[in-house]
Amino acid sequence: MSKIYLDTCIIIYFIEKHPAYADKIELLLNNLDAGASLCYSPLIRLECLVMSLRTDDKILQSLYESFFKPQEILEMTIEVFDKAAPISAVSAV
Repeated sequence: MSKIYLDTCIIIYFIEKHPAYADKIELLLNNLDAGASLCYSPLIRLECLVMSLRTDDKILQSLYESFFKPQEILEMTIEVFDKAAPISAVSAV
């Protein structure tokens, strides 16, 4: 079984129906291998919910909660983020 870690922008584009990316993301998500599971971290959840909480958009909050509910949450320690920082730094170049 493979795990696919979703980053904040992917989830936001999908949930908020970004005109350039939502359809492409939906196509990819609909064509995942049967054994694949989608995963996210508490940090990703926080980042996705900020704007809907700031604007008190209950509908958007509900869309995010519905999306997150069946997915696997990965509890990540500070060590995981410390290891990810250099990888992100290199891939951003």
